[in-house]
Amino acid sequence: MVGRKELEIKPITLAEVYEIMQQRLQESEIGYEQQTTLSYVEKFKKLNKKQSQELIEKLLEIEGMNLETAIKIADILPKFKETLLLILAKDKIILDDSKIEQIMKYVKEYEDKARYSSSSEEKEKEKKEAKDKKE
Repeated sequence: MVGRKELEIKPITLAEVYEIMQQRLQESEIGYEQQTTLSYVEKFKKLNKKQSQELIEKLLEIEGMNLETAIKIADILPKFKETLLLILAKDKIILDDSKIEQIMKYVKEYEDKARYSSSSEEKEKEKKEAKDKKE
C-alpha cells in the first residue's frame, strides 16, 4: 500500500470487513489479496453487521469481557462451551460458569437469527439473479 498511512488500528467483525470489501469492489477493481479476503469473508461470516454489533454490545455488558474477544465470539459463534472456553483462555479471560452460560445463550440466540437471515438472503439473491436473467 504505497502512499497510504495507517490512521487507526481498530478490530472489526467479519461482517464489517465484508461491507468494506463490497464497497471497494463497487468503486474499482480489487487485487488478489482483496479478492482472497472477500472470498474468505463470504465463506465464514455468519451474521450481518447489525446482528454482529448487537451481539458485541450484549457481550461487552458482561464483566471481564473485552472488545477483541467479543468480536471473536461474534465472528465464530461457538456452538460448544469448550470452544468458547478456548477463545476465552487464549485471551486470558476467566469468567464464572453463570457468565459463560449467559454468553452461550446469546450465541445460540444469534446463531438462530443467522440461520434464518442467511436463508432469507439466499432467497433474495436468487430472486434478484432470476430478475436479472429476464432482463
